[in-house]
Amino acid sequence: MMEVEDNVVGTLFLQNGEDNGYNPEDFVQELDVGSSTPHFRISVADDDGGIPGSLFACAVWNGARFIAMHFAKHPKLVEGRRVVEFGAASALPSLVALHFGAKLAVMTDYPNDLLLKNIETNIKRNAHLLGTGRRDVRGHLWGSDTAALLKCLDAPPSAVLDEQKESETPDDSSI
Repeated sequence: MMEVEDNVVGTLFLQNGEDNGYNPEDFVQELDVGSSTPHFRISVADDDGGIPGSLFACAVWNGARFIAMHFAKHPKLVEGRRVVEFGAASALPSLVALHFGAKLAVMTDYPNDLLLKNIETNIKRNAHLLGTGRRDVRGHLWGSDTAALLKCLDAPPSAVLDEQKESETPDDSSI
C-alpha cells in the first residue's frame, strides 16, 4: 500500500515533465451505479496543470455519478435515444446510457488529445458492458458553434466518420 501512496503523492508534485513511473491503470476506479448494473471501470485524465481546458477532468464528479445512477434506475429514459454529454471527462453517464440501449452517445470535452483519449480509453475498457449504440468522441469548446454536434445526431455512422476526418485535415490556408 505504501508504494501506491508514494506514487499518488509523487504525481501531485511533478515538475517539468519528470516521470515518477505514473501508470494511469493504477488509478482506475470501479464504480457501482446501481445494484443490478455491472461496475464500470473508469479512469480520469491526468491533469498536470498544463492543459488549459482540462478544468476538473481529473475527477469523476458527483453530478456524473448521480446522472449515471439515475439512468440505471430509469433505463427507459435512454433506451433507443441519442445522448450528448458536454464536459464528459470520464464519460460515465454516456457509458451507462449505452449500456442501457442508447442508440448514440456523443461524448464531448475540451478539444485536447489527452482528455479525448481518456474518454476513448474508458469506452474500450468497458466495451463488454456497452450495447450496440454508436459512440462518438469529439472535442468541443464551450460557447463555440454546436452545428457539427447537432449534425452528427442525425447522420448515419459513415457520414459522421467522414465529417470527423475532414475536420482533422488542415485546409490549404493553414499551411
